[in-house]
Amino acid sequence: MVAASEWKPVELSEIHKGLTTLWREIGGETATRVCTTNLIVSLGDMSRLDEAIEASRLASQEHPLRAIFLQTEPEAEEHGTHGQVSGHCRLSDSGDVHICCEQIVLTAKGQAVERLPASVASLLVPDLPVVLWWMGNPPFGDEGMDRLLEISDRLIVDSREFGDLLAVAQAAEKRPQVGMGDLNWFRIRQWREMMAEIFDDSRFLPYLSQIANLDVRYAANGSKNSSQAALFAGWFLSRTSQTSQTGRTGVSIEGVEGIPTEPCNLASVNMESTDRKAFFSLAVNPKREIEVIVEIEGEPAYYRASPAESLPLGKLLAAELEEGPDAIYRDALMMGSSLPGGSQ
Repeated sequence: MVAASEWKPVELSEIHKGLTTLWREIGGETATRVCTTNLIVSLGDMSRLDEAIEASRLASQEHPLRAIFLQTEPEAEEHGTHGQVSGHCRLSDSGDVHICCEQIVLTAKGQAVERLPASVASLLVPDLPVVLWWMGNPPFGDEGMDRLLEISDRLIVDSREFGDLLAVAQAAEKRPQVGMGDLNWFRIRQWREMMAEIFDDSRFLPYLSQIANLDVRYAANGSKNSSQAALFAGWFLSRTSQTSQTGRTGVSIEGVEGIPTEPCNLASVNMESTDRKAFFSLAVNPKREIEVIVEIEGEPAYYRASPAESLPLGKLLAAELEEGPDAIYRDALMMGSSLPGGSQ
């Protein structure tokens, strides 16, 4: 059973009081306010508020949150910051305690936009991690974003929305104390797992150190965002750099049209060994399956297929919150952003 409150408008100074009142109305004496993470959500586009709220609610089922959504209207004639509060509750496994999460929308207008980071800081739950989720294209170097990063432990972006991995890599190097995350990284998790499973097979493992060419293609379908392809290539190269005999694998990243998947998504990965006796392929087929084909000279061909996953935004956010700062992602980001064709 899940219960949600109606949004209640409150003044900035009354938000904490408003939240307390909210829980009395929802759960009475049994409402337990559980929070493991502060999530700050910079919307960029205010039309995405409902999308962000739904994603945070879905993620909060696994990670109780205090989510603070930021809307800004710097050109408004009115000056000030206003808030709305709401709650989202579910019954505990025992069925007798409501576990509740909190959502706050802050709307800053005019000159109050400059004071927004300070307003956000005053609403954070003390002694808990602070995650900044920047929807859309992050304005790295912007003063407002820098001030929010100063109070954040982690930054989550979605490179599928802007494609500039180089900018993300540079931001990660500039602020090493802020853990970097990317929702796009989890969109290719199935591809990474299926590739790794190939070389779990003892018949194919010897060829892992003999890959000469890596050809990664993405579904252009009108887009030039190659971030998924670059992250996959960066992951593969960074994971195999210690085992490669030559230390040099030729890489090609290209967009292709007419692929039966969403724009920017991975379309295919093809590799061949240095002696050209082994070929490995992952590709999306017309059934929207990811099919694996391995052909080795003198051996029967290997084939398998799995339905391609398509995770909703809230599940991607939950996965990122669960994983935490990922050194493997950072290696893939640094490698992928440096490849030809690896950044839009």
